[in-house]
Amino acid sequence: LAVSTSTAQSVVDAGGVPLASSALGSASPPVRFAACTLITHLSRSVRNLRTCLRDTRLAAPLTSLLQDPASDTDGAAAGAICNLILDFSPAKTDLIEGGCLTGLARLAMDESRAETVRVNAVWALRNAAYVAQGGVKEK
Repeated sequence: LAVSTSTAQSVVDAGGVPLASSALGSASPPVRFAACTLITHLSRSVRNLRTCLRDTRLAAPLTSLLQDPASDTDGAAAGAICNLILDFSPAKTDLIEGGCLTGLARLAMDESRAETVRVNAVWALRNAAYVAQGGVKEK
């Protein structure tokens, strides 16, 4: 699903980032899934990564959602992390220090999971390792 830059900015301007951040903790699996998907789309913009998503504490809730009992939500969280863990993203350090690599590796190796979940997890691991220091690559 392609989202134009102006539409994404309109979502940000309407308060979409705090809404998504709050929705990550919802009791409803579809709401958590939708929040992860919204963060994925908004994080495709370098501007958003360095501005509105920078100040939002997303690392801890997204990392915990990698173990979400709702089967689709953990894959959606991996998709969001895939964009947030890019080398130039301010969230990268928080995600790695928060333990997301273990959850991503677990999802990537679970052959019972859907291919898209595993692909998102592998891409997120790849993005974490890209231009990373040796300690990150060893994790």
